[in-house]
Amino acid sequence: MNTDTEKINPVEEEHLLQDLVKEAGGTKHELEKFNSFGRRFTLGVFMGLGTVVGATVVVALLIYILSFFSEVGFVGDFTNWITDTIKSGGPAAEQL
Repeated sequence: MNTDTEKINPVEEEHLLQDLVKEAGGTKHELEKFNSFGRRFTLGVFMGLGTVVGATVVVALLIYILSFFSEVGFVGDFTNWITDTIKSGGPAAEQL
């Protein structure tokens, strides 16, 4: 490694610049590939799908846990209402 007091000969400097340009070109290509529309679209689809599946699991577990409290005042009424709604097919099924 050269210090500030040492001089770099022009040939060595040219080789260093060429290496730097090659690296910059490779980095640009990698960034373009990383930010491509198809990749971002695919990531968005999987993120949305994961969010839906995760929310479904969390709600199902919450309802399951609350079902143990069916004898307790407001919580029991709420869980019974949710259970009845699920068994009947939901409010949309009543409109048909």
